[in-house]
Amino acid sequence: MVGGPLMVNYSFSQAGNDLSQVAPIIALSAALLIALVVDLFLGRRRAGFVVAIIAGVGYAVAAGLAILLWDGGGSAYHGFATGDHLARFFEVLFGGLGVATVLVSHGYLKKRAMAVSEFHIILLAASTGMMALAAATSLVSVFVSLELLSVSLYIATGYDRSRTTSQEAAVKYLMVGGFASAFLLYGMALLYGATGSTVLSEIAQKATATSNPLLMMVVILLGAGLAFKISGAPFHQWTPDVYQGAPLPVTGFMSVGTKAAAFVMIIRIFNDGLPHLSGEWQLVLALVAAASLVVGNLMAIIQTSVKRLLAYSSVAQAGYLLIGVIAGGKDGLAAVMFYLAAYTVMNFGAFAILTLLSGPHGDTDRISDLEGMGRRHPYLGLLMTIFMLSLAGFPPSVGFVGKLWLFTAGVNHGFIWLVVLAVLASVVSVYYYARVLMRVWDTREAGSAELLARPGVVVVAVAALAVIALGVLPGLLLAVSTTGAWPPT
Repeated sequence: MVGGPLMVNYSFSQAGNDLSQVAPIIALSAALLIALVVDLFLGRRRAGFVVAIIAGVGYAVAAGLAILLWDGGGSAYHGFATGDHLARFFEVLFGGLGVATVLVSHGYLKKRAMAVSEFHIILLAASTGMMALAAATSLVSVFVSLELLSVSLYIATGYDRSRTTSQEAAVKYLMVGGFASAFLLYGMALLYGATGSTVLSEIAQKATATSNPLLMMVVILLGAGLAFKISGAPFHQWTPDVYQGAPLPVTGFMSVGTKAAAFVMIIRIFNDGLPHLSGEWQLVLALVAAASLVVGNLMAIIQTSVKRLLAYSSVAQAGYLLIGVIAGGKDGLAAVMFYLAAYTVMNFGAFAILTLLSGPHGDTDRISDLEGMGRRHPYLGLLMTIFMLSLAGFPPSVGFVGKLWLFTAGVNHGFIWLVVLAVLASVVSVYYYARVLMRVWDTREAGSAELLARPGVVVVAVAALAVIALGVLPGLLLAVSTTGAWPPT
């Protein structure tokens, strides 16, 4: 009888600790459930506005909780999840991305006469999957989180039901995504068979003590599946079609959110779960990185669609980021975190401008659609210039600092050949980013200025300010990425 109350107290204490580790995910899940109920009982017009507010508040609360609980991280649910600094960093990033998406997409959805509430509910589900993926430390929680994210994005890609290209993109994404998930699941099954555990920390211990040849197949299967998720060549074929077919707010959201979540998954599985096989998975990822740098930059040169150009740019960016993953160590992983945050603000900012310029009859997609934008909207032309130059890696933008740190980590860890290839690829990228800017500042056919949604303009301005501020004063983000401390020391 004496042990009974003690056991009850311990159970409640453990439950409270576990809940605190996943509090941001719970907050976003609660927002999702509330939004579903509101959409069910309110009319379509009223529900859209209310659900948008609920979504924005949910993202903000999730990000706020991640900051408040920054230093209280640890394992939860018997190793299935964690609230460590890596998870908190990306929970803040995904929360900010969610708020920005709500603000940018509102005017777009109204102009295109799309259902507002369902759109935000789908992206809330995708964001919940991204946050859960950042916190997942078991093969089971990794796969469940990944499928929640993937299925939500399959639906979001085909959200514009009036366009056959949107439906076609959704079907392609579903088919190829299912194929990649099969690779991942097969690799995870073999990894469980070789180690007898699904928890990554236990896998690291047990895999070190065995020389099971299955682990070589695990590295290949997981490498192929994960390369698909980050749009790495030669598993990138879905990317340009899906980017072009999806509605612009969805393209902007998944272009940065999916990539960030996928890179967290790579770090968790390879760096944390299979550290003793670093030579093997570094080789696989190095080949993917090299192919991504070459294919992404060369294919972007010939594109006439801004969406497809940025899709191939995304393939190339995956190659840059893989340098940090391959380098490993504290500096390599910190460089990946820094560049993912930088990529989020500069790439989402570019897509946000395209979203603002889109009218009721279609997306602003062709490079020729941007002709004279710098004259019609000088401030948007300036902001687009900032984003394009940052993506190309020009100083003093955050893109330059991020690439510099990635390349430094690669050189320090002996991957000089890959860094040289990345530098040459960066030089090539200047050409196609400059093509966009030449059209933006072409004043021969300026046309008349359109009325733009103010919340979206504010988001774009804040993103551009972040690109410059983090490039000139990168110390804050560098400190958080390197030490995991908040406030940074």
